[in-house]
Amino acid sequence: MLTKFQVKNFKKFNDNLVFDLSKKGDYDFNEEVIRNNNINFALIYGSNGSGKSNLGLAIFDILFHTTDQSSIFFIPPSLYENYLYGNGILEDKAEFVYNFLFDNHNVEYRYVKKDFENLIEEEFKVDDKTLIYMNREKKEE
Repeated sequence: MLTKFQVKNFKKFNDNLVFDLSKKGDYDFNEEVIRNNNINFALIYGSNGSGKSNLGLAIFDILFHTTDQSSIFFIPPSLYENYLYGNGILEDKAEFVYNFLFDNHNVEYRYVKKDFENLIEEEFKVDDKTLIYMNREKKEE
């Protein structure tokens, strides 16, 4: 289950945007949306141009990144356009961090990309212990 998602420098998200489903607070209305102390269903709303579609594209980037998307998904052309922060180049890479809860274990998958197709760095952690780390830009000495 996705518990938290973070994205930085993707589309119109310059600063680190955090979508935290584990912060349920004193939520006691419609308790059926809470599972394992996390929000299981959420509604995102806002005015036109506020970033709802870009948040959806950011969250689903993991599917395009980890699967053979050409045979499974239709990739919207808008995903390729202005992949990095569109209001000005602050950095030349976008960062995505996904936190999941599986059988009471916290799993974090973080990756950094130059654009839709070019992966720079990735890290996989279980319960805050790094199991896999790779940086394609770092030169081995």
